[in-house]
Amino acid sequence: MAAIINTTTPVVQMVLNSMTGELTRFNKTDFVFTFVSGVQEEDGSDGEQSSYNKLMGTVIPLLIISIPMVLAFLYLRRYQNRVYAPRTYLDVLKDQEKTPKPALGYFDWIGPFRKMPDEFVLNHQSLDNYLFIRFFKMVSLICLVGAMLTWPILLPINYRGGGGLVELDSFTFANVEDPNQYYWHTAVAWVLSIYVMYIISRETIYYINLRQAYLTTPRNAARLSTRIVLFTGVPEDYRDERWIKADISGIKRVWIATDCTELDAAVSTMRDNATTLEDLEIKLSGLAVKKQAKGETRFTEDPERHYGNATRQWVSEKDRPTVRINPPYIGRKVDAVQYYRDQLKASVPIVEQLQRQLSLKNGKILPALFVEFESQRAAQAAYSAPFWKQPYNIEPAMISIAKPDEIVWENLRIGKVERWIRTVVANVIIVLLIIFWSIPVGIAGSLADLDTIAQNFAPLSFLSTLSPSAKSMISGLLPTLIISALLALVPIICRYAARKAGSMTLAQVELRTQGWYFAFQVVQVFLITTFSSGAATVAKQIIQDPAKAPTLLAQNLPKASTFYLSFFVLQGVAVTASTIFQIAPFLIMNFVAPYLDTTPRKKFERYTALPSLSWGDTYPKFTNFAIIALSYACISPLVLGFAFFGLSFLYLAFRYNVFYVLTMLVDTKGDAYGRAMQHLSTGVYLSEICLIGLMTAKGAQGPAKLMTLLLIVTAIYQIYLNLVLTPLQNTLSDELMAANEEEALAEAAEQGGSTPINPNANQEEEEESTSVQPRAPLAAEKDDTLLTRLLSHQRRGGLFAPFLFNGSRSKYPSIRANLWDAFPGEPAPQIPDETIVHAYHHPSITAKVPKIWLARDGLGVSACEVRELEGMGIEASDEGAEVDGRGRVKWEEGRSVRDMPGWEERVEY
Repeated sequence: MAAIINTTTPVVQMVLNSMTGELTRFNKTDFVFTFVSGVQEEDGSDGEQSSYNKLMGTVIPLLIISIPMVLAFLYLRRYQNRVYAPRTYLDVLKDQEKTPKPALGYFDWIGPFRKMPDEFVLNHQSLDNYLFIRFFKMVSLICLVGAMLTWPILLPINYRGGGGLVELDSFTFANVEDPNQYYWHTAVAWVLSIYVMYIISRETIYYINLRQAYLTTPRNAARLSTRIVLFTGVPEDYRDERWIKADISGIKRVWIATDCTELDAAVSTMRDNATTLEDLEIKLSGLAVKKQAKGETRFTEDPERHYGNATRQWVSEKDRPTVRINPPYIGRKVDAVQYYRDQLKASVPIVEQLQRQLSLKNGKILPALFVEFESQRAAQAAYSAPFWKQPYNIEPAMISIAKPDEIVWENLRIGKVERWIRTVVANVIIVLLIIFWSIPVGIAGSLADLDTIAQNFAPLSFLSTLSPSAKSMISGLLPTLIISALLALVPIICRYAARKAGSMTLAQVELRTQGWYFAFQVVQVFLITTFSSGAATVAKQIIQDPAKAPTLLAQNLPKASTFYLSFFVLQGVAVTASTIFQIAPFLIMNFVAPYLDTTPRKKFERYTALPSLSWGDTYPKFTNFAIIALSYACISPLVLGFAFFGLSFLYLAFRYNVFYVLTMLVDTKGDAYGRAMQHLSTGVYLSEICLIGLMTAKGAQGPAKLMTLLLIVTAIYQIYLNLVLTPLQNTLSDELMAANEEEALAEAAEQGGSTPINPNANQEEEEESTSVQPRAPLAAEKDDTLLTRLLSHQRRGGLFAPFLFNGSRSKYPSIRANLWDAFPGEPAPQIPDETIVHAYHHPSITAKVPKIWLARDGLGVSACEVRELEGMGIEASDEGAEVDGRGRVKWEEGRSVRDMPGWEERVEY
């Protein structure tokens, strides 16, 4: 960078200062973090402040912030069920999905909550939610075992190392002068690295076994989505259901994707018109109620209440809302209510005509097919086969798509070559984003130095005349807000890039975002911060003279660990408190929603929408915490203890939220967890590389060589681990599915019924049973070559085969038994025939005209408007909500959401 930019200019020098020193204060995962790191630096200069004082300077403000939040949670959870326990009563959930209600006391709910097993989430919610809280258990366990291993051995060695460091720095690697002492660090690093890789391997195997057992339970296996395979790259002359069924056996239904761009725009226009009309209609009721509250008596006692009289008698023509048209915003004024009624009525025939055309396949056909197979096993066989064994080389792109809403429909038109090019471009953009992110951070951080800005930018010279308190407020708050906003943009940019790269489902978008955002977290939030933390000149010195990097690393990397002690205190105290307090949902539900949600539909949608986690930006942040702890495990062992403290409290906070609050919107079927466990190995590599560099800089050649050997062994092991286990994370075992089907058939024969594995076996279109046979074209050819034997070794799980599925040391049988017992006699979800016909067509093809939902006002205005709308052929209702004396919309007390006009039954695909 120094070779490209003239670093002698004041402006560039100021930005470089900000990219190093200021980055410590602002480059964090949330606003609280920036506040705390700023507090930590204000009372010292250039790292001279006592490390104990720095730590206490973090702990005390955090306790001041966190204790009131925890107390507020303990109090509010007794009264704010919608915020703190919606999963216990909301009717949008089925009874088997609800969590038992906790006790209403301040502390008596803790005992039952502690005794409730994590597996409750697995049996009543989703695989993703269960594995998310398991992730915190695993990383907490790693930190605990790491602390138990490193503290008794390395802390005494570091403390007596003779380096002259004091306080917390005396417990770090940098305090050891004798190179021979580093053999202890090497031995501990070997043991800890082996243990972490063991946990990663064990959890990957557990995830594979759990995924196999969970997805093949009779209830899940009978779901429509488990038998769906998305094929892409379909040639134009092959986009016909007859040709597909002729070439591939075991197919039950085919949905051909069509270009719904025009229809989607028409549906969006129709819905926008309906939403605007609802707002306007309710304004009429509000005006009438407010007039009555003021004592106005325009309404005449007309027992007949002639058509339209109620509205006209309470709302005069001049009081009715208007809108400008032809052109919009500046054209002539017309009555807004009547205008949007006409617009809605006119948009409906357009939508219905396009829907009929596309239902008859009269539109543009896309190179994508959704194929339903007769059984889950047949679908898995089709998905597992390589594209060159498929007819016309069509590609099986996805399987088990949970619901059509998760499909990124606009990307189905993209061909294989174009998708590859888009992926390469997206990866390049994200790499550049990660590399050059320090530039906008530095520019924003430079705003903290108002005097320098005033001296170098004449238009802003007035800043030097501000009072010291004003300068302090601007320089402290403004950069923090800007950096926080910039950081919030990163996952948004990653998701946008993932969609543009050609991701076909929201799950793919989240998984790509997870990988990219994890890389950003490691580079920008960890590595860059490590170099800049507590020593603003380190990064500049490395830029100016890269040859000094090993020496600077050895001197400053261990010292920077003091910063991360505060970091994990932050996670354990402030972030945990804010996570469980949920200040944003509390404020929105109690103070924002009553003013923003002005219609029954808006209130209904907010009330029934449970919050959820976005795996793409949630996992990377917390995986990075574990990476930091592992990287510093042998450099500053104290970090492991603080990390255990922070991650354990985060586990409790998220466990509560998953049990009582959260739902799942995007189903990755556990893939996000599998990737997070693989990402943990980054911490092992960083730890080994850092120790190699530090030992080399200290002249400890023997320990450095042993660490280099450990690095090579770790890399070889993980390559083999991924080579063997990664394929098993993407598919299900054919042998186990066959065994499941045989067991289900035997049970059905004993009971005189049909198997739950294939509940549609007796339907008319099924001419011959293929429920337990994979399709013929995909059968593997018998071959006894070395390559075949290697592939067979890989498919069986390699050296891990005894721990997988029905292996001699596998936990799969017990996992399967527990899961299959969790749903005794529970039938598979049934889908209406009219829904199945268009199940995997674009949602716009089945979009219905919105029912206009008004609120009853008691004056006849809403009833009058409902009659007028229905007279125009627009379905409307004023049930379920009412307008109070202040003109605000409120729910009717004691009414179930399932009885509301806006209720739609959830379909489980």
